[in-house]
Amino acid sequence: YDAARARQAEVEGRIAELENILANAEIIKESKKSSKKVGLGSTVTIRNLSTGKEDTFTITGTTEANPFEKKISNVSPLGEAISGKEKGDIVTIKAKNSYQVEILATK
Repeated sequence: YDAARARQAEVEGRIAELENILANAEIIKESKKSSKKVGLGSTVTIRNLSTGKEDTFTITGTTEANPFEKKISNVSPLGEAISGKEKGDIVTIKAKNSYQVEILATK
């Protein structure tokens, strides 16, 4: 009985958390003019200038972020640094070991 009540409390807590997320959700529509700039929902291809490695990411909010699916948060060091930038820009990522990337493409 106690275990069932504890589990019910967990489920109700998660429901409240999801309701809060939905209540504060905001739909973001980008105009075609601003789609050249990196922002939420953008798919970005970058090249690490020190290694030459290219990678493609989608910029998401914190709740949708999943590095294993190539979805990075807009508040991560990389996401924050490239937000508002355009193709061809070179950006310094401030992390424990800072590095530079070049934005190759945005969608």
